[in-house]
Amino acid sequence: MTLEAETEIQEKIAYHVREILKLLGEDPDREGLKETPNRVARAVLEMTSALRTEMPPMKVFRISERDVITDPNQIVDPMRAPPPASSREDAHSLCHRG
Repeated sequence: MTLEAETEIQEKIAYHVREILKLLGEDPDREGLKETPNRVARAVLEMTSALRTEMPPMKVFRISERDVITDPNQIVDPMRAPPPASSREDAHSLCHRG
């Protein structure tokens, strides 16, 4: 994505955040909120940047012996691969994969 396109998206998101603040009865031009629409827009773009990035192919290794992939060069489509096992409880996501 070009810088111009990203700037345009950021401006559109900021506009809509301003409108949401107005709907909530806030004054988006008051001192404590002036930069909020831009901060939210930047945060949303950062949190969703992977949606605009082509995913590389990835290798999937299964845990059970009966599911072992015998071809070490087998590439699996990441959109069809099972989610990786994780012991991190503090991981966050904007989507649910199930």
